[in-house]
Amino acid sequence: LHHENWYARRTTAAATSKCAELDETAEMAIHKVAAAQLEHEDPDVRSCVARSLLAIYRSSLSETPPKSAALGIERRVFPPPAAKDEPPEGDEDAPTTARSEDSMAGAAAAGNVDTEYAELAVMEIAQRLAHDKPEIRELALSTLSQMGAAAVPYGKKLGQMVADDEVSVVVAAVAAWQQLGPHAASGIEEVVKILHHQQEFYRRQAHKVLLDAAQESGEDVIEYVIKALTDLQSKRKEDRDKQSGRRTPPGSKGSSEEAPVKVVLRAVLTLLCDLGPMQGDMGPLVAPHMKAIVTFIEDPDIDIRAVAIRCLIAAGPEVVSGNGYKVLRKKMELRNVTISKAAMDVLRGLAPINPIIAGTIGQVLWEESLDQLPETMRQRSMVLNVLGGAQANAKKFLEYIAREMESADFKVRRAAMEAFVDLKEHAVPASPEIAKRLIHADPLVRRLTVECIQLMGVHGIKLLPRVKGLLDTEEDPDVIHAIKRALEGKGGLAADVLSKPRRASIGTRRASLKSQRRGGVDSGHG
Repeated sequence: LHHENWYARRTTAAATSKCAELDETAEMAIHKVAAAQLEHEDPDVRSCVARSLLAIYRSSLSETPPKSAALGIERRVFPPPAAKDEPPEGDEDAPTTARSEDSMAGAAAAGNVDTEYAELAVMEIAQRLAHDKPEIRELALSTLSQMGAAAVPYGKKLGQMVADDEVSVVVAAVAAWQQLGPHAASGIEEVVKILHHQQEFYRRQAHKVLLDAAQESGEDVIEYVIKALTDLQSKRKEDRDKQSGRRTPPGSKGSSEEAPVKVVLRAVLTLLCDLGPMQGDMGPLVAPHMKAIVTFIEDPDIDIRAVAIRCLIAAGPEVVSGNGYKVLRKKMELRNVTISKAAMDVLRGLAPINPIIAGTIGQVLWEESLDQLPETMRQRSMVLNVLGGAQANAKKFLEYIAREMESADFKVRRAAMEAFVDLKEHAVPASPEIAKRLIHADPLVRRLTVECIQLMGVHGIKLLPRVKGLLDTEEDPDVIHAIKRALEGKGGLAADVLSKPRRASIGTRRASLKSQRRGGVDSGHG
């Protein structure tokens, strides 16, 4: 194993794995030969014996496992060979044959090694996970990651190593999690704890590992993440009490090695945002836990509210199933402007993907408001805001949105206009209703309608000729100013549309045809 020739070292390692087939030499080959060299100062020697122990484990299986799917994992553990025409430096007598990517393949036939000896080989590798030298921990991680089900008992340790002091070991641990998949699921709880780490680098690595683990162990991941979120809820309350000067219970101080509660909470909610679209065996992963998340849209910190809103929207249309819609609607009706706006943002984000939201909340507009109280008008404005984000699901309420442009309350009128602007192409069917407001008796309504057509851009371009015609009869200076601004257009678009010759009316065309048949001259007038 210490020979200067690389080919001799690899041949010796292959012979060591072959010795594991015999009961008389198996333990000696594992403990005294291979494992004894795992801590050797020469990295090539360490790689050789690690590959030998891996071959021993694989030989205990009834079938040879498929090659690792992790990119570059074997190349990192066992370096690639030199070029065929360039023997390794210092080995002039070395053969010119290139080293195999898996030089231990076939060293021991599948099923020829007893399971007991294979477990000994795995244990020797696993013991090096706690070694003082980072390069040996990295080698142990990379080797164990290729042992599949044999790594199950060491999932907890693999989870802890995502927060190793050495970056190279952390990278190897993340790669090991990617390769082991469900075999490392027992360490998910440990990875969730790393979300509390003081350094952002480790929180990001934990985030990455948990996303990969959720592909096959989604239920386990969401269980521990929601548990952490529930614990953070009480900690966040204590944190707010401390900031407001209230006395906190004894023993409620966090660890000095942990990040502030706000930082950890954002990290957990951001993870839930990315987990939102994922599906488990029982359906969506995040949506069933809507009640645990929705409480954070009431948080006084705007960053936490924002990530909680995104999290609920990412969880998908199932968020409003059951009594989810009632919970959000109730919060939207609160007098607290901050909370009601946050609930409105969630409903607006879900409205395009769940027709129930627009179909239910839009019914408020079916009847005209009986009073002009500020709170009533504010709620009506928020309903219009939700419909503005509903896209095609707002189609049957377009007429009622246009009617709100005549409201006596400025905020409601403005919300109706912004709804049409946000609906874009979905607002085109409402063009006749919008055009009716161009001849409204109230100049404020006419001005708002002109501004609405202007802001609709290409989707309101068919109404520009009517806006131009209004200029001939309009007397209000504010409306005239709004019309001129609208006709200036954006990028010359309005000018191009208005410069096109208008098509003659049907009556004019019929008169022209009759004149031509009689042999007369068409004057172009009916």
